Amino acid sequence: MYPTKTNPPSLPFEEWDEPVWNPEIHLEKRLPKGIMAFGEGESEGDFVPLSLPCPPPAQRGMRSRLAYSEPFQLLTQKGVEDLRKVIDYNTKHCEQGKADERIPLSIRGMGYRSRFIRDMNQCPELRELLSTIAGVPITPSSFQSTWGHTNLGVIGDGQPVDQWHVDSVPFVMVILMSDMTGAKGGDLEVVKRAPYQAAFARIEETNNQVPKEELLVANYERAGCAILMQGSHMVHHVTPVLEAKERRITVVNSYQCADPLYPDD
Repeated sequence: MYPTKTNPPSLPFEEWDEPVWNPEIHLEKRLPKGIMAFGEGESEGDFVPLSLPCPPPAQRGMRSRLAYSEPFQLLTQKGVEDLRKVIDYNTKHCEQGKADERIPLSIRGMGYRSRFIRDMNQCPELRELLSTIAGVPITPSSFQSTWGHTNLGVIGDGQPVDQWHVDSVPFVMVILMSDMTGAKGGDLEVVKRAPYQAAFARIEETNNQVPKEELLVANYERAGCAILMQGSHMVHHVTPVLEAKERRITVVNSYQCADPLYPDD
């Protein structure tokens, strides 16, 4: 029986014909072609491309070199279909500007409401894959409320799907869950400045008109593609969805390093 007694009273578990997470049929297990890493020495403050596996920190207690990965196919077609079933069932819990003024439309609490989301986040095969990308041992965030955090972009409202920000957790994996073929807008953009304070300063200097050459854009190929990024040190946002076949849906899973000596700045 699902441990509903652990759920907050405001997030009760609901029994329904929910798909069961199975990495053998849902997980593609495909690594990205490479990553962008935080520069060191003469390259400090910039980003440099690296191949995988990501090199581990020079010594224990230092941060991962990972800035963000190239997009990679995380889910199989079956994985996309079943995760969409979970999302569609939970759209009745959509929050319009309630949970966070930064994000116009979102679904929160699936880390408690959904077996599929819980099992996906705790999956050993997925954690091993992400650890290879990050160069440090990865485990789900201790804040279970951040598991399966889902953002929905409204088409044509002119509002960013998500405002400029850094994350409150060390690592995030962002999974595209909709068909964005031929879409205009809905781009995940990252400011090419480090540390993140310099990126925020650049946004202010340009009156929120950062030149395109100073931005990195994540180009997801299809639904089920993902990127892993050290979001607590990367300033990023998602642009308004101007045109699309369907609204832009992303699932964000949050992670931290399993090493207790990992920096928490």
